[in-house]
Amino acid sequence: MKRIELLAPAGNFEALKAAVCNGADAVYLGGKNFGARAFAGNFDHEELAEAVKYAHYNGVKVYMTMNTLLNEYELNNAKAEVKYAYETGVDALLVQDLGLYAYVKENYPDFPLHASTQLHVHNCAGVETAKLLGFERAVVARESSLDLIRKFCKQGIEIEVFIHGALCVSYSGQCLMSSSMFKRSGNKGTCAQCCRMQYADESKEKSYYLSTHDLNGLNALPDLIEAGVSCLKIEGRMKKPAYVACITHVYREAIDAYYEGREYKPDEKTLKNMMVLFNRGYTDAYFYDKGADALYESSQPNHRGIPLGKVSGRKKNFVYVKLEEDLSQFDGIRFVNQKDGFIVNKLYDLNRRLINHANKGDTILLDYDKHVKNGELCVKTTDYLLEKELSDLKQFKRYPLGMRCRLVKGEKCEMTVKAAGYEATVVSDQIVEESRKAPMTEESVRKAVDHLRDTPYYLAELECEMDDNIFVPVSALKDLRRRALNELDEQRVHAHRQEYPVSIQRRTAEYLKKDLLEADRRGDEQTVTLSEKKGIADYLLFPVINPNSEYEQFENVTVSEIGGLLVPAKHKIAYYTLHCTNSSAYELLRSLGFEAVILSSELAPNEIEMIEAAKGELHYFRSGRRDLMNLRYHPCMSGEKLFQNGEEFHILKRKNRYVILENKEHGIESAVGFAFIRKTERE
Repeated sequence: MKRIELLAPAGNFEALKAAVCNGADAVYLGGKNFGARAFAGNFDHEELAEAVKYAHYNGVKVYMTMNTLLNEYELNNAKAEVKYAYETGVDALLVQDLGLYAYVKENYPDFPLHASTQLHVHNCAGVETAKLLGFERAVVARESSLDLIRKFCKQGIEIEVFIHGALCVSYSGQCLMSSSMFKRSGNKGTCAQCCRMQYADESKEKSYYLSTHDLNGLNALPDLIEAGVSCLKIEGRMKKPAYVACITHVYREAIDAYYEGREYKPDEKTLKNMMVLFNRGYTDAYFYDKGADALYESSQPNHRGIPLGKVSGRKKNFVYVKLEEDLSQFDGIRFVNQKDGFIVNKLYDLNRRLINHANKGDTILLDYDKHVKNGELCVKTTDYLLEKELSDLKQFKRYPLGMRCRLVKGEKCEMTVKAAGYEATVVSDQIVEESRKAPMTEESVRKAVDHLRDTPYYLAELECEMDDNIFVPVSALKDLRRRALNELDEQRVHAHRQEYPVSIQRRTAEYLKKDLLEADRRGDEQTVTLSEKKGIADYLLFPVINPNSEYEQFENVTVSEIGGLLVPAKHKIAYYTLHCTNSSAYELLRSLGFEAVILSSELAPNEIEMIEAAKGELHYFRSGRRDLMNLRYHPCMSGEKLFQNGEEFHILKRKNRYVILENKEHGIESAVGFAFIRKTERE
């Protein structure tokens, strides 16, 4: 059985080191542009090259995220990024944009592509489509149940599943809430996290109705491995290196324990470390269909921390806290009824003497001038000593190096090095001479070449083919070693290229179910009508959330998600939820048999004009209220409306999901172009 891959986040170079040193098999990171975490530190070109070298030295793969939608101008700029990533040795690209996918497939056919979770692969049809399009791997929706994941894993493509970290409440790639409310698109990496905001329901009660717990998949890990999942992914490119180190280490231990036949349960200290570094409470609701109560955390949307103690009194500006956990100077804390936390710069004992540490059971004084009640809970939100400990990274993994030196009189010096399955041979211009004084020995050769402290190697074996009574300058041997190791490193940096399918294949009817129920049609059927200029009748609109891959051959269909891309209908329209944002994506969809393509509703008029200049006739969503969020479970709230800053959002039940409908005031009203789309709801 091929061992499952552990994939860790790297928002910056320190986080990358933390992931590598704590057992990640691969890391994912973003460049300065085109990634779904625009506010992470990310990597410029020089840092990316160093990241790839560092990771590959340690046998760790590097996946680069280019998983945002690209307008015409951005796509042209992204091409240079693809070229640099390819030449630098990045092991795979994660992509969302269909235009970028098409460009990479045509120009870099051996560059492995992973279908980002932003591509909305959430059903067996989507997995099959990703395989036929030549993706090596599909990162499936976080909402996928374990039963559904088992089916995904039988379709002949690598399946990547999120195992730990923050959850989006809406299916990724199908959330327009931030774009609608704040003109900050999640599909551009600038999500305003509307799901973490406070809303009122119809009873006027305010809460964080759309905020979810964080995912913790430790209990599900054995089931996921046995299901055939290829990769377990830790979310967290915005998290601190200490968080990456801790969580990566925990899942490394859990995976290793599984393959060694041991049960893994983190001890109390490990659990506390995980929680103090960041948590919103934990859930595995999606894996096991546990429902809304297990998913949502409406009391608070931010880091919970761990209970530190309770207020036991107050005197002037001092607050007394009875500790339930150790507390150190520079730890972060928050009183639960206060909005903001703070760093403990000054810590006092009961005699008002400054101290730098207090133990569980002690009562301490804090200089705090805001009102807190007796009995109010205080939580620890950062642990200074823990983060310092986790930042003390161990040396990178070192590999045994085999070295062979050929030193024959009158010939050039030659050196061969072998490590980690790779081999390199270099020849020097230096000619081996006869010694006039002290002849060179094998020991003197070893002394000259065994300077590997700053490399990922240690000299395990040295073989010398050498004549007697010879002389070679030590500097020449050192230069030979340097060149040989550089060549070896270059091979390792660029070692992961493989051949993958290039051609795009059509899906055939045998992959499609033909049993769409009458009840489904009543519950979720919609129609799309092109303008009279087009002269085409109504098209059946398949739902954007279609976990059971329920497609049927109709004369006229509108496809809303990637699982329907290869449906063999007579007439096909690509809906705006397929996110066509550039001419390359347009051409791809037309090549797949779509006679009309409705552009992404997030495009600005000038962005539409860029495509129009390249392609001519275009269609786009001209008027109406869009589905802003697609939820698997109904939020825990009263009624079917949410209110935020005077805006009203309706929650509708549709088959397979709940949707949050766009506020009437924000509904799209565009006057650009000649064509319009009418969407008819039949709920």
